[in-house]
Amino acid sequence: MSIDIEKLIKAASGKLGMSEEQLRSAVQKGDISAIRKRLDESDKARIDKVMKDRTVTENLKKKLSQ
Repeated sequence: MSIDIEKLIKAASGKLGMSEEQLRSAVQKGDISAIRKRLDESDKARIDKVMKDRTVTENLKKKLSQ
């Protein structure tokens, strides 16, 4: 399954009320505190689970760097 990272960033930034660049930067740095502040408890738990998976986070960082 291929992820269209640009579509994902655009959709997520709109939902979170932050710019695409802010979101991209937060994910690249691994500092998701600004993202977490905008989520409900259920979404926080999901994002925490994803961020704990090294394979997923490394793949996201690679895709964002392209």
